[in-house]
Amino acid sequence: MNSETVPAEREVVVTGISAVSPMGTGREALIRGLWSGENAWGAVPGEPVKGQRAVLAALVREFEPRAHIPVMKLRRMDYCSRFSVVAAQLALEDAGLLRRGEKAPEPVIDLGPCGIFFGTGTAGSTSVAEYLQGLLVEGTEGQFPMLFPNTVPNAPAGQVSIRFCIRGPNATVSQRESSGLHALAMAAESIRHGRCDVALVEGVDEYSIELLAFYDRMGFLSPGRSGGGESCRPFSARRNGWMVGEGAYALVLESAGHARCRGAAPLGRVLGTGWSGSTCSTYRWPEEHGAYVRCMHEALASSGLDAGAVGAVMASANGNQVLDRMEALALEEVFGPAAHTMPPVTAVKSLLGESGAGGVAQVLAALGVLDSGTVPPTTGGEADDTGGPDVNLVTGEATRPQQAPGAVLVNSFASGGSNVSMVIAHA
Repeated sequence: MNSETVPAEREVVVTGISAVSPMGTGREALIRGLWSGENAWGAVPGEPVKGQRAVLAALVREFEPRAHIPVMKLRRMDYCSRFSVVAAQLALEDAGLLRRGEKAPEPVIDLGPCGIFFGTGTAGSTSVAEYLQGLLVEGTEGQFPMLFPNTVPNAPAGQVSIRFCIRGPNATVSQRESSGLHALAMAAESIRHGRCDVALVEGVDEYSIELLAFYDRMGFLSPGRSGGGESCRPFSARRNGWMVGEGAYALVLESAGHARCRGAAPLGRVLGTGWSGSTCSTYRWPEEHGAYVRCMHEALASSGLDAGAVGAVMASANGNQVLDRMEALALEEVFGPAAHTMPPVTAVKSLLGESGAGGVAQVLAALGVLDSGTVPPTTGGEADDTGGPDVNLVTGEATRPQQAPGAVLVNSFASGGSNVSMVIAHA
């Protein structure tokens, strides 16, 4: 739906955000970590398999779900669901839709009609592995029935629905690395078309020993088959693969009319979205950039903006040789050369790692850009270290552009060819 045809009451605004991330729990921890370039990389638990090269990941550590979830309910949840429920509660509180009660959070309004839209790439994978391990090694006697409900990707969304008595539209998207931004785009369209007035959106993923070993064996992860140090270096000439991240990133969307009626102060607006598909194999990124260009142009067109109105770009780049080069070519085609007309570009996956939750994390960072007027740095490389073509990459420390950003373009391009771009703007 073009932004020019959306009634003012149906415009989509963000009213609450939070996160359970490698930087810590809560919105402040995430923003502080990203803007300071905080190093969240650490050794993965357990012994690496024979020949494994990737041993670092951006994992959620020092997480205390019992501060938010009763112990008896925790027993029914895997880590993905625990991340999701805590991030959801904090985002709903941030939006003023929940308040702390004596025994449990209490709704300020009826949350029943609220929508739930989740994006995940790997939710359920750890539970599947554990369930099958018991079944295949010990037979039917080795099955643990309480694991089974967590083996499906929509288990975290279901747990959030149960916890907060939310009965509106409930959808989980699994489109690999672009899952989170796909879910956010679906939620925004549901609000614009009047299917719901409030939507809770989350991108969530969990580290998995099995998936890390698979990605490493396939040569996808840093340090890759070419060797070198293990590091996430988006756009760098020295990049040698991506690195794994986990966490839950949540935000609350509302129609502008609904937010105004209850006196909520919006944090930003979802102006428009672009979608495209690329032809490539399941676990690879496409070796052409035309679909990325179409995706960004469609997001700008649906927002009613031209390229010059974009003050910053949240890039999808993650250190993969092909993805980073194709996105750089696409950015150059959309915005022009880095030295002249391209807005500041940053890639938060250099700190948070790659996951199906990444697109929502990038939107939270985009809201931080709009709030602070500064763009957080990309770590792992230097400004003159780009592998070509050059992008206007922010490195070292947060940068304040000459003109305060009024709109941020967010890209989320998945292996397998599923692409989403979104424009986030001031409220």
